Amino acid sequence: MRPLVALDVDGILADFLEGALDAIHHVTGRHYHSQEVSQWCPWLQFKLQPEETEAVFDLIGTPGFCESLQLLPGAREGVDSLRKVANIVVVTSPWLSSPTWAFERTAWLKRHFGFTENQIVHTSAKQYISADVFVDDHATNVRAWAATNSGIPLMWDCTHNRRIDLPRVTGWDQLTKIVTDLKKGIAA
Repeated sequence: MRPLVALDVDGILADFLEGALDAIHHVTGRHYHSQEVSQWCPWLQFKLQPEETEAVFDLIGTPGFCESLQLLPGAREGVDSLRKVANIVVVTSPWLSSPTWAFERTAWLKRHFGFTENQIVHTSAKQYISADVFVDDHATNVRAWAATNSGIPLMWDCTHNRRIDLPRVTGWDQLTKIVTDLKKGIAA
């Protein structure tokens, strides 16, 4: 039996952070680098004014933003490697103010990874998705999932979550090894 891995998108497959930093630059004129981001919400870390934050959110919600996000380095190869040992379901939070986010995210995942609609779940309530392994870069999601599931919760290592003490994975090779070891245990 193959393990089921529930995999987040932003911060693992898609470079949402660079897109958000570009939106912040467009609104404020200030330029930040991804390595400077030490918390999940860069608009809070960089102390944007409420009207600036609203303008950034509006840009993120603009049709075309989601589909224009860049693929993170190694993501395609990592998913290909993981597919050899596990089934994958993508669990992704929609940007609720965007009327096209879910459509664009689905198209993006099909284009870059070949995922089908049946392999993609659009929800902010990720804790209700049952899987053997759950991988996300947001501590709130990892904790909520761990509280309601018996599988392995893993935090994908990013600059914004390094100070958070949760079981983490630092790359695709490590994740594939964890899942391979789990698969051996399931088969035994």
